[in-house]
Amino acid sequence: MKKRGTDTEILLKRRAAIAAKAPDLREVLRGTLRSRFVRCGKSGCHCRKGRGHGPFFYLSVAVGVGRTIQIVIPSQEGPMARGYARNYRRLRQILEQVSAINRQLLRQRTLLARPSGLSGKRVPRSRRS
Repeated sequence: MKKRGTDTEILLKRRAAIAAKAPDLREVLRGTLRSRFVRCGKSGCHCRKGRGHGPFFYLSVAVGVGRTIQIVIPSQEGPMARGYARNYRRLRQILEQVSAINRQLLRQRTLLARPSGLSGKRVPRSRRS
């Protein structure tokens, strides 16, 4: 049987390793980046037959219930914005992993701090103080 101290040390090391993979918070952008091609509507323009003008990059962000904003991203900044949005997704995954480890650590600490007379069963309301 493993000791709790060993489990805790392993979890702490794993948490530190995961947290070290977090992207720089200055390079995080929430939203969905889309690229679009548009048609201008001019009768003689090449865009009527081809893919259209573009690509134009848009960042779409939900800012409230039923409210979304779109921001036009200049084409030269598209790759940078795409990387920032990817960093946001990666940061969310890392936060979930760290949170899962913290829940495990919390359970271990709770078990260690529980008085020996309690087996984890609920105490009836009449006996609570």
